[in-house]
Amino acid sequence: MAPSLLPSLLLILTFLPPLLAATNLRTVATLFRSHPISEPAGAVPPTTYFEVTKPIQLPKTQPCSYLVLQHDFASTYGKPPVLASYQPPSDCPSQNFAKIVLEWTATSKGRQYDRIFGVWIGGVEILRSCTAEPRATGIVWTVKKDITSDITFGKLDNEADLILPISRNLPLNDGLWFEIENSTDIQGKEIKIPQNAYRAVLEVYVSFHENDEFWFGNYPNEYISVNNLTGFPGNGPFREVVVSLDDVVIGAIWPFTVIYTGGVNPLLWRPISGIGSFDLPTYDIEVTPFLGRILDQKGHKFAFRVTNALNVWYIDANLHLWLDKKWERTQGKVLKHRTSPLALSLLSNFSGFDGSFVVKASRSIVSSGWVRSSHGVIITKSQQKLKYGNAMILGNDSNLQKLDQIIKLKESVHFKIP
Repeated sequence: MAPSLLPSLLLILTFLPPLLAATNLRTVATLFRSHPISEPAGAVPPTTYFEVTKPIQLPKTQPCSYLVLQHDFASTYGKPPVLASYQPPSDCPSQNFAKIVLEWTATSKGRQYDRIFGVWIGGVEILRSCTAEPRATGIVWTVKKDITSDITFGKLDNEADLILPISRNLPLNDGLWFEIENSTDIQGKEIKIPQNAYRAVLEVYVSFHENDEFWFGNYPNEYISVNNLTGFPGNGPFREVVVSLDDVVIGAIWPFTVIYTGGVNPLLWRPISGIGSFDLPTYDIEVTPFLGRILDQKGHKFAFRVTNALNVWYIDANLHLWLDKKWERTQGKVLKHRTSPLALSLLSNFSGFDGSFVVKASRSIVSSGWVRSSHGVIITKSQQKLKYGNAMILGNDSNLQKLDQIIKLKESVHFKIP
């Protein structure tokens, strides 16, 4: 890659607890990547880059802001994350916060590839993002994210009481995420939860890179083999993140196709970045139906694998727990759990380098269970129904590729008091 220049990073976290934060930047490489484009420098102010998002609704009160970290850096590959210790702002009139917002601002100038990075607090990830590819005249961009649900101090009544990280532990020369390198690779972590939990939700962070950055356009293996192709990512255009608890599948994620700032052609993302590139989406799995199996003071393993994966996927998660303030111990039982096998089909019609491919997939997961707490006996039922379709057309000796992909997800969580 091109030599790293010196970008500047400004991190502001509003209403922060005295925990640990870390950021790590890492290259994003792919066989089909466009190269950064150099521009002549001049007396031009930096360009503001941004992602179009829904504005954060803020309360009509004067906020308290606290600078957590300011760091100038370059050549970060293979180096430990940057750490910062901090205390919550002392001048806040109250410790009961209506909203907590992370603000991440960076500047960069020169020739630079896009990089993936994360921000963690005590092992709990609060932001997964991609850096912008700068112009020679310099750029600046800001990411703002509502992290109210990821902070357990000064919390609202509907937010979790405890968040346990399902991520790797420091020290590391990388991010705290797990690295999934192929379809048989399973990564995860064993944890114990408090015995007075009455609800649990797993928030999963997912990003895909290198040979799977453009997984939705990967060729089927049959096509690669027949045409004796080398250096082309394969395994077809379907990917699924499978979430398990003690080797039992409890949820599936069919990820949104985020295109990073260097993807396809960097000029497409100036100054407006692709959807989800500055604030990658997270995915929730309802774990409450399974509490009856893990309220036993024993360790239980949450793990992740990716169907058809090539290197590399970065995955970690946060387990949000609601705790009973009146009872020291809650009870529960799994009533029903049904996971249908993944139905995956491929229809190929090609001659030489040109042709068409249609991939279809479907899956459903239904779980229910009850938990007895001071709130009564509550039955929770969660359901996921997923459908996938990808139509790929190759023409002009495969120099032309057309993709039409649709992912349909219908999920629901119902609570019932008998």
